[in-house]
Amino acid sequence: MNRKWQTVRSETLLKDRWINLRADHCLTSTGIEISPYCGMFYPDWDHVAGLTESSCLVLIRQYCHAPGEFYLDLPGGAVDPDDPGLEYAAPREVAEETNLPCGARR
Repeated sequence: MNRKWQTVRSETLLKDRWINLRADHCLTSTGIEISPYCGMFYPDWDHVAGLTESSCLVLIRQYCHAPGEFYLDLPGGAVDPDDPGLEYAAPREVAEETNLPCGARR
């Protein structure tokens, strides 16, 4: 049996520009109630594994607030509403975060 669950109702628990956390109250295809069934939804996002001409991986050092530490990470970020697509968002993020010239431009 491949029937979808039925969503009886949904509640938004948290919504801002970074995340949308929703609690759904559902019935499975066999009638079992699953409540709440939480889902997290994010804006379109990119991470870029960039290589220099000498084949070195480009990383950034950035502060991560939850653990209160600095980490090495790939450059990336949310796709801006005015980005025509990921092929423009990715090089924009690399340029913003590393000051390195990068890829496709509008």
